[in-house]
Amino acid sequence: MENKEYICKYCGKKMHKVDYEIYNGYCSKCREILDWKKTLSDMKQFKK
Repeated sequence: MENKEYICKYCGKKMHKVDYEIYNGYCSKCREILDWKKTLSDMKQFKK
């Protein structure tokens, strides 16, 4: 049996295999951060 560690691509936190596969390698905290960054970026582009 393979013992692979699943680590968040953004912060390096250990994750469960299922969460890693479902959320494309990002933990819940980092997904929230990335969502806010995208939202703010979209708002800046919309104002132009």
